[in-house]
Amino acid sequence: MIMQRFSGKVIVVTGAAQGIGRGVALRAAAEGGRVLFVDRADFVAEVAAEATGGETAGFVADLETYEGAHAAIAHAVRTFGGIDILINGVGGAIRMRPFAEF
Repeated sequence: MIMQRFSGKVIVVTGAAQGIGRGVALRAAAEGGRVLFVDRADFVAEVAAEATGGETAGFVADLETYEGAHAAIAHAVRTFGGIDILINGVGGAIRMRPFAEF
C-alpha cells in the first residue's frame, strides 16, 4: 500500500522528464499529489501521463531563462490553483546576474 503523504498538495517538479526528477514526480503523484511535471524535453507530457494516483500535467519550459521559469509557475497556478511544494531537479543556472538582482 502506497502512503498518501501528498494528498491534496500541488507539487511542481522540474527536470521531470527523466532521471531523478522523473522518479520524484512519479512518486509524488503515486502518493496523491497533484503534480506538474516540468522539463524542456518535448516528451514531458507523456511521462506525466504515465503517473498513477494524483492528477498530473506536463509542461515544456526552458528553466535556464526567467521567462521559462515564470511560464512554468504561471501554468501551475492556472492549472492547479497554486503551489504547495516546489522540487528543483533541473541542473544548470539562470544567466549570471549580480546578486542584488535576485
